[in-house]
Amino acid sequence: NNSWGYNEAIVAPDVLVSVIERATAEGRGGLGSVVVFAAGNDNREIINGEMCGLPSVICASAINSYGQPTNYTNYGAAIDIAAPSATVSIAPDNDLTVYFGGTSAAAPVLSGIAAWILSVKPNLTEEEIRDILIHSSDPSPLVQSDENGHHPKYGYGIINTAKIIN
Repeated sequence: NNSWGYNEAIVAPDVLVSVIERATAEGRGGLGSVVVFAAGNDNREIINGEMCGLPSVICASAINSYGQPTNYTNYGAAIDIAAPSATVSIAPDNDLTVYFGGTSAAAPVLSGIAAWILSVKPNLTEEEIRDILIHSSDPSPLVQSDENGHHPKYGYGIINTAKIIN
């Protein structure tokens, strides 16, 4: 799970691209590691070559509790799946409140679901996990997707764990 990046559109450095591609191809003894990136919270289009736009990365956009894209989530062809991003308050010391939200909260939802799938079926490849996540998502009824079933803010849909179980 990756919740970091640049505030502006910057093509990922070759060395970083190499590391991500190697992880998705060679990780877990050749089955591949699932690499999820938060889309970012700058309300801008993700360009080709950015970390979230790499073909080997699953890119998560953020939706609110009503299933609408948040007003800050980055968007574009790179978005794979939308996940909930409720801003939560965490009080680790019973006196400090920390707010956690944004696409940095949506990405771990997908990462956690991917880990859950692997806990049940550890021999699945990274590509199989990616396919399960994408094909278990529901298109948003709020927008019209393109001919490939993709929307710039929802990707291929909103994650739906009930479809994974069935």
